[in-house]
Amino acid sequence: MELGQYIPEHAIQKFENCAATLLMGCSSGSLSLNGCYASQGAHLCYLFVGFPVIVANLWEVTDNDIDRFGKAMLDCCLNERETV
Repeated sequence: MELGQYIPEHAIQKFENCAATLLMGCSSGSLSLNGCYASQGAHLCYLFVGFPVIVANLWEVTDNDIDRFGKAMLDCCLNERETV
């Protein structure tokens, strides 16, 4: 995922109340290597601002696979919350 493709970096830096974040696009958790310069990645913006956890993909996934994974993960979290 290109840095700031959906939410611009300057908008992310303004967030004050941070929660767990799901970045479900293909390679949304991968880093762009810039030679001797610091690596870049959309998820790093969230971590630098203070988001406690980022769930992202390190590689390319199909729409169908990520939809199934996302649904299963949210179902599990919501079911767990109901039992507490």
